Amino acid sequence: MSSINPIKKIILLFMAISSHSLYATGFSPVLSTSVGIFDLSITENTSTLESTDTTVEIENTEAVASKATVTSFEVNYEFLIYPRKAFYFIAMVPLLSQEGSGIFMGAFGANFYLNSMATVFSYNDKGTSIVITPKFRYYWGASTGIGYVVYNTISAKKSDVFLI
Repeated sequence: MSSINPIKKIILLFMAISSHSLYATGFSPVLSTSVGIFDLSITENTSTLESTDTTVEIENTEAVASKATVTSFEVNYEFLIYPRKAFYFIAMVPLLSQEGSGIFMGAFGANFYLNSMATVFSYNDKGTSIVITPKFRYYWGASTGIGYVVYNTISAKKSDVFLI
């Protein structure tokens, strides 16, 4: 019994995911944009580190609470669309921010549609064209991603990375 090389497994997996024959044809990808308000509350942990350098003066080591509120611009792109599900990518950037704060975010996920098809479906055969457009799209889904936040405390401007 022979085993497949791990590199060959990765290549086969990539080919299977990127193959057009694995998902339904005729469905259109969806690109949508939105503007909204994103509010993130931040509370730092109290530092337990102690300085061994007596020449450096440390001002405040207590935990500080802050928040970042931005008017954000979001782009959502749905691809690999099946009749009842679609995968998507979301990117968010700040348009307007409060006191120089900012939130940048990117995520990947899947939507599972409850009532109708995921998107516009078109079929052409020998001069006959059929186009089906859903009026309402109800769905549930899950996503995962990463974000970067810039926020202000009383004494400094700070930044952090967060997982979604």
